[in-house]
Amino acid sequence: MKNKIIEVQATTDKTNYSYSAKNESFLDGLLIPYLVRPFLKHFPYSIPANFITIFSNTLVFLSFLIAMQATRGTHHLWFLIPVFMFVYLFGDCADGEQARRTKTGSPLGEFLDHFLDTFVTGVLIISIIAAYDIKNPFVAYFVLFVSYVTQATTFWEKFKMHKMHFGKFSSTETVVSLTLIITLGYFKTIRDFVSIKLGELGFIQNSFLGSCNALCNLTIMEVIMSFLCIFALINIIGTLIRSGGASVRYWMYLLFTTTATLICACSDVQFYHIPFITLSLLNIYYISSLLVSIVMKKKDPYPDFVLPVVMTVLFSLNIQNNIITIVALVYVCIMIIIKVTYFFSKHKQYWLWKNPKPEESAQ
Repeated sequence: MKNKIIEVQATTDKTNYSYSAKNESFLDGLLIPYLVRPFLKHFPYSIPANFITIFSNTLVFLSFLIAMQATRGTHHLWFLIPVFMFVYLFGDCADGEQARRTKTGSPLGEFLDHFLDTFVTGVLIISIIAAYDIKNPFVAYFVLFVSYVTQATTFWEKFKMHKMHFGKFSSTETVVSLTLIITLGYFKTIRDFVSIKLGELGFIQNSFLGSCNALCNLTIMEVIMSFLCIFALINIIGTLIRSGGASVRYWMYLLFTTTATLICACSDVQFYHIPFITLSLLNIYYISSLLVSIVMKKKDPYPDFVLPVVMTVLFSLNIQNNIITIVALVYVCIMIIIKVTYFFSKHKQYWLWKNPKPEESAQ
């Protein structure tokens, strides 16, 4: 699928809808023509693409629940994680193919597909944290931050250039890499090895690096995750350059999410619980707003500034309270619900419980 431009032209309510993407992903180039398309030839025509999207994303959350059991030392269902994630990737490719096959592509389908994908990032990162018991909050939040900024930058390019671009190491390769890391967490030998701190390694102790406590306290897994983020940062920079730069509102998003990330990392809380989820949803709110702007052809959105400002004030006053933490989570949830509800209300005519028959859609 190298340098292939995928164009979707669908007619719904006598209006033309188009989707344009440049996909250079190696794995998509294998998965779509050799597995997805042959499968869809025998797949029921009547099942809407949106149902495939919802089903495949549900499996990601089931994988998350299995991974979270690792905090209790339970791994007997671990083998289901790679199975569920493969089905998710398959469905993530199949929903678009089904929409093209049935000529039911719509702005609602594009939004739903990308919106649900935004949750996958946080779910996979939290799963890795649970699987390997990563305790360094700066590493955990840094990985989450880079993951979401990568997504936001990809959609920013879509907003600016009116075309989605998937490089050779795209979202599919990212999901496969993270899934492989999670899957390896099933083996105790591997978990024990990557839990070793660098300071316990002889060649580190005997070098000048042995005097750096921050480095010596990092585990091998924390170093691996940090190293992977370097490639993601390079990708972010490349995407911004390719799209011709970013707007003031996008830089505001970077400023606010960076501030919130640092505050969460410096706070004395169990980092992968409520604050971690809140930070994920803060990024998801901006990305969902950007998706709405893309589909509805509006100006690029402002990020939420209320929560980062409140977090900054409370942190500077050294105020930490469980009730405040929960209120922050509820606030972001409400903001996302309002945004999504607004979009669905504007495009509810595109929701299908059952695809029309070919002869009906041709009328």
